[in-house]
Amino acid sequence: MESQNALGLYFGKTQATAVCVNKGAVVGTVALSLEANQKGDLQTLAHWIAEQCKELNFKYTEVSVALDSAWFMQHSVRSEFTQARQIGATVRFDTEEVVASDISNLAVAFEITKSDDHGSALNVFTADHSSLSQILLTLQSHALDPIRILPDIGCLTDLVQKNLDTDVQSGHCVLICLISQTNGYFLKYDPATGVHPVRAFLLGSHTHITEVLVRESFTTMASVGSNQGSLFVYSTNGQVETDVLSQRLGVPVAQLPWFESSPWGQQALSDEQDVVAYAVAYGAATLSVDAGLTLDFRRDFMPYQGKKMRFQSAMKWACISATLLILAWGGRLQANWFQAKSDCNALKDSLRDDYTRVMPGKKDLPKNPVRELERAIREIKNVQGGRLDLGGNQSTLAKLTLVLKAINQCYQPTGLEIDRVNIALATISISGTAASTAGRLQFQNALKDQNIGDITMQGGSEKNGRAPFSISIKTQASRGND
Repeated sequence: MESQNALGLYFGKTQATAVCVNKGAVVGTVALSLEANQKGDLQTLAHWIAEQCKELNFKYTEVSVALDSAWFMQHSVRSEFTQARQIGATVRFDTEEVVASDISNLAVAFEITKSDDHGSALNVFTADHSSLSQILLTLQSHALDPIRILPDIGCLTDLVQKNLDTDVQSGHCVLICLISQTNGYFLKYDPATGVHPVRAFLLGSHTHITEVLVRESFTTMASVGSNQGSLFVYSTNGQVETDVLSQRLGVPVAQLPWFESSPWGQQALSDEQDVVAYAVAYGAATLSVDAGLTLDFRRDFMPYQGKKMRFQSAMKWACISATLLILAWGGRLQANWFQAKSDCNALKDSLRDDYTRVMPGKKDLPKNPVRELERAIREIKNVQGGRLDLGGNQSTLAKLTLVLKAINQCYQPTGLEIDRVNIALATISISGTAASTAGRLQFQNALKDQNIGDITMQGGSEKNGRAPFSISIKTQASRGND
């Protein structure tokens, strides 16, 4: 797995620089340039730098590109809006008004330098589409797809913003000038708004740095105002005479010692290369996403799709995996259901055979076979106990038991004497005498309480102190209790 390194590429007019950074430390560098007799362009530089990075086996997860000021233009533009999203939607029209020409073939990036109730002051950068296409297509052919393309002065601004605190006294505005082998960059620090780019300028091959700085500083100070507290200068060649510069400009002038002692500075000195060029590449690699959001030319031209494509690919495979998992899970559940249904049907068929075998006359299972079997068991026990006959009705023995129970209840109170009991299939006849007519009625009521059947009684007049009776009971065909 690749380490979380970031690769910064800086493309000048005739030179290119690559700095690989891991957690702020420089872990690899490449610097190359076209000789005076060599012909080349951005495609050549991009091809060479990509080949060098491949040969050195740089490990990185993101690539950022910084363009030299020779490849873009900087404009001061005023916007009516203060939100970056609103400005981004209208900055192209505002820029066309300033440059008074069509910019449809230019990519636009911007930086908000100051905002108030009336809008925002912007630094707008415009780069030609053809230049950007050369870099992108060449790098992509070498499997390098930059996540962003930034102006070089924007990368330097971020580095200065992070490191300037030890050099600036609170409450003072200052100018910072950084000089590479080919370019000069003016930045402005304002306690209220931070560090912002002012302008860049080209240096000739045989230039007296101090004289150039005097001229360019006067021009810059005139454009930003005369209330600058001091000027901080760093030159790659170290040829700035700060005392002379201070006398000529009338402001304090000091060096930037931290710029050379920084990680990129130490590496550039070790490689005997341009410190400012290393700083630009380093800044491109380390610039935060929020800080570089509006400075990115790729947001306006050939937007970066790498993360989006990787995300879409990951989501695609995640969806496929989830679908396969759901199908497998569903297939397993369905297989379990079919197996359970098969087992249930087998048990049901076995139970049907057993049920119809022990329940004569039954051809299929009822809704609740257990309840029906329990009912049949109770009936069998009632028949075995004599409480029911084989037809399911109360047995003769059961009926006689009820009659005897009624006789026992009334025997002593009524002076009951039974002469004869005749038991037929549907009737029971009882004849006898009682001590009185009231006793005779009491026996009749006792029989009715036993719920044997319909009772009719015939009684004669008393003879010899006894009340005769003849009772006929038409028994009920009742089934045992469930």
